[in-house]
Amino acid sequence: MHISNCVFRDNQMGLLASNTETAELIIENSLFAEAPNQDQPLPHLLYAGRIASLKISGSRFHSGHVGHLIKSRARETDIRYNLIFDGPTGMASYEVDLPNGGQATLIGNVIGQSAATSNPVLVAYGAEGNAWPSSSLVLSHNTFISDGFKPAWFVRAWRKRLPAGFRVHTFNNLVSGVGLFDYGLPGIHQGNYPVWSGAFAGKDVLNFRLNSLSWLRGIVRRPSIEGLDIGPTAQFSLPIGSSKRSIPERLMPGAFQ
Repeated sequence: MHISNCVFRDNQMGLLASNTETAELIIENSLFAEAPNQDQPLPHLLYAGRIASLKISGSRFHSGHVGHLIKSRARETDIRYNLIFDGPTGMASYEVDLPNGGQATLIGNVIGQSAATSNPVLVAYGAEGNAWPSSSLVLSHNTFISDGFKPAWFVRAWRKRLPAGFRVHTFNNLVSGVGLFDYGLPGIHQGNYPVWSGAFAGKDVLNFRLNSLSWLRGIVRRPSIEGLDIGPTAQFSLPIGSSKRSIPERLMPGAFQ
């Protein structure tokens, strides 16, 4: 199924894909927002069941309530160039939940947690146990933000519930807010930098580019893992969508150049 230029707002479950292990779901340039404040549990904005693959690009997720912004049980999950930022009115739990592991790649996203979150974890991996033959998580050139006063757990993997050989690789990510980033994650971790909220050009207007005086310009190289290029080739563009970019060899960490 291919979904493009759609809006899912104020739904009990924004979009729910059932457990069909041959199914593929592609979502482009769409909006998922404003989960209802209701007694029924866990109104996720997007929930992909145990399917073959989920791909999300150029889309925006905000204003969750108790449930997660994105939940995927897919064998392969590919999330690139999205604004997954709950915002000041949001009360989501996880921003990205990958409860059964699988092969997951997150590149060039802004992933942000509100001060009113019900859970300190932003990206959760393997919380409900492995369901696929292999599992690995790659996080490259994302911008992570926690607006709360309590420490966040930006990326958490449940090691005892995943295969012994699983890896989480993190390259050239920005982390804004108090908390843990690559704590206890088996894998390669390079070029990840903490920044304070004032380092962004205009966070209040959803401009998460580093300001023009940032010392982080050109400080990292284009990343690869096992010969595979995992650097960004585009950026999220407000209000919805992504734009292709010519990306140099020397880069800034984070979702924008």
